[in-house]
Amino acid sequence: MLRLEHYIGLPDENSAARGKLLYHKAPWMIYETPQNWIYVSYSQLEGEMRINKISYFEKDYSFARIYHKDDRLFKLGNWNAVTSFPSDQIWLGQLLPDRNGFYLHSSGLLLNGHGLLFVGHSEAGKSTISKMLLKAGAELLCDDRNIVKNEKNEWKVYGTWSHGELPMVSPAHAPLFGIFILQKSDRNHIGLIKNQQQRFHSIMECIIRPFVTLSWWDKVIPLIHRLGQNVPVFQIEFTQDGKIVKFLQELIEHTEHSLQTTRAATPTDKV
Repeated sequence: MLRLEHYIGLPDENSAARGKLLYHKAPWMIYETPQNWIYVSYSQLEGEMRINKISYFEKDYSFARIYHKDDRLFKLGNWNAVTSFPSDQIWLGQLLPDRNGFYLHSSGLLLNGHGLLFVGHSEAGKSTISKMLLKAGAELLCDDRNIVKNEKNEWKVYGTWSHGELPMVSPAHAPLFGIFILQKSDRNHIGLIKNQQQRFHSIMECIIRPFVTLSWWDKVIPLIHRLGQNVPVFQIEFTQDGKIVKFLQELIEHTEHSLQTTRAATPTDKV
């Protein structure tokens, strides 16, 4: 269970002053105390630092008390984040590893019930290949950031609201069929990455990180290894002609056929 509490008015005493300053870059200062993580949001006006909110998170981020300098934000309404931060990703990115998941810089789509993740940084082609698959009837989860999570030894992909060029998002999820490392090219080609270290580094490069600590990495790195071992990772090259969609459909059909053949060939126990 997760709990957030909002308070109007800053606390009389800023206990962050007793903590260890670990991060200081506008608009955040982040402190650690034996009991809490303390996020101080501030602005600089005429050379003077003004604190806008102070947030106290328990060490596992499951509970927070968020103090606002006044009630202006509450009167404005229409928040885009329940924490009132610029993005809840700052908070959720800390919670997910304890729940066997993390954010991945990717475009996620559902095609024939299968989750496909196209991984790459800005300008890698995530939105371009998403548009091609949308024309083929795929459902877009999010074209920029998605959540990958292991549930009962099955990897699944979940859409998020942090979209890029395409303003379509979905709360849907599906078993993760494969991860596709994007590469623009003058040909259409999909190749399985067999080297374990290459798969690991390809995923690692596109992990979306909150404020990271050693304990955060200790949770995330094993998850990346497991994902690379359990889910196929492909290098995908594509051109603008859209033919890569047929390649993906054939890959899914071939995999489904192979699984059906394997199941049919497996002898059943007699009762």
